[in-house]
Amino acid sequence: MTGTANMRERLEIGGFSFENTRRNQVIAQRGSVVPRAKKTGTTIVGVIYDGGVVLGAVAPSTNSARPFVQKPLTQPATMPYAKNADGKWVSGAGSPVIPAYTSTGGTEEDKSAIEEIILNLANFTNVEEWAAFCATQPADAAFIRPSGNPISMKGLADMMTTNGDITDIDGKLVAINKLDISGDMAYSACTQEASFKYQGKANDDLYVNTYVFKKIDGTWKNVWGQRSTGRPPAEGPITGW
Repeated sequence: MTGTANMRERLEIGGFSFENTRRNQVIAQRGSVVPRAKKTGTTIVGVIYDGGVVLGAVAPSTNSARPFVQKPLTQPATMPYAKNADGKWVSGAGSPVIPAYTSTGGTEEDKSAIEEIILNLANFTNVEEWAAFCATQPADAAFIRPSGNPISMKGLADMMTTNGDITDIDGKLVAINKLDISGDMAYSACTQEASFKYQGKANDDLYVNTYVFKKIDGTWKNVWGQRSTGRPPAEGPITGW
C-alpha cells in the first residue's frame, strides 16, 4: 500500500485514495474490529486551472457540540470561506467560525439559534440571498439606519434589491461583542465589515450592528436592528467591549 502511495506522489496524481480499503478487508477477515472513520459531514474540493484555483465546500456540521443548520450552498451564512493573514482564501470543515466570546443567560440551543441568525445577517455576498433570509424574519422588524431613519426589514431588503443602487457586496461577521439572553428576549452587539458599491461608489465599512431577538412560537427571530456609522477598516479594530 505504501508503494502505491509513493507512486502516486511521484507521478503527481491527484484524486481520492482508497488504499486503506484492502487493509480494512483483511482486518475484518481476521475477526478484528475495523477502524471507523470520524465523519464531519463536510466536503472540500480544490481544482487547479491555468491562472488560479477553484475552491468548493459545503458546510454542514454533524459532529459539533452545537451543530449548525445546513442550508443550500448559496446561503450566505453557510459559505465556509475566509481570508487568512496573507490575504489567501481558505476553507475549513464544519460551521463558519465565530471568534470566541462570552454570552450571558440562555441555553446552548438558544445561543446556537441566535448565532445562526447573526451569521445569516452578517455574512453575505449576494443581496438576493440576504433578502431571502430577511423574508424569514418578522415583516415588521425594524432597522435603524446610521442616519437615524427607521425602515422595516422588508423595506431594507427591497431597497437593496429592487433599484440596483447597491452592488458588489461582500459582508462578514468580525466579532460577537455581546450576547445576553433573558427568557424569550435577547440582544447582541456585533462588529461587522462590508464592502460594496453604492451608485457606483466603492465603500468599505467597519461598523457595529445591535440586534434584538425574540422567541416567537418557540423560534428565535430578529425583531430590531441598528447600524452604527461605518469607518474604514484601516483605522483599526473597534474596541471597548
